[in-house]
Amino acid sequence: MFIETALREAIEASKKWNLPIGAILVIWDKIVGVAGNEIGTKNSRNAHAERILLEQFPEYRDVPDKKLYVTLEPCRKCMKSIVDFWGFSEVNYILKDTDLWWCAFHRDTLKQVGIQTNILQSNEEEYLRIIIQSLKNFWDTEDMSFYTFFFIKMIGDKIHKYESLKKMSEYPLFEKLHKQYHWL
Repeated sequence: MFIETALREAIEASKKWNLPIGAILVIWDKIVGVAGNEIGTKNSRNAHAERILLEQFPEYRDVPDKKLYVTLEPCRKCMKSIVDFWGFSEVNYILKDTDLWWCAFHRDTLKQVGIQTNILQSNEEEYLRIIIQSLKNFWDTEDMSFYTFFFIKMIGDKIHKYESLKKMSEYPLFEKLHKQYHWL
């Protein structure tokens, strides 16, 4: 239920030309806040969904039993905020970030301070579909530079696991990526 709300927020973010990333704050099993990525809207690389969410609700900082649901594993800067300032009991996400060394380091840090992490793979296919559709929208505007490369490493090895996504990948964008970068 909670991650579906984050997925809807990711879709809304992508409609505004942002990366399709959504985050929600859950306290005592109730959603108290939602945010989507606003990197494109605010023209700021710091406008991550998690960061926006945390900035919107400072009054919940010291409340126990906080859970974060986010479509993409938080980056190292967001992970640091989660550990240093927020004291979440749980961080849940669908896809791992591709910055492997840093994220692995911060995953270990989360465990050391008692924050449980869960990868919600049952939602992976749906999230990949949202990412692919967002990439297609950007392809149609020919504004692909940052957006494409952000997700290439993340979805390249996953897209063929799902029969329903194979047809979606039959698109000039993916043919071009395959030819230029031997992706897919």
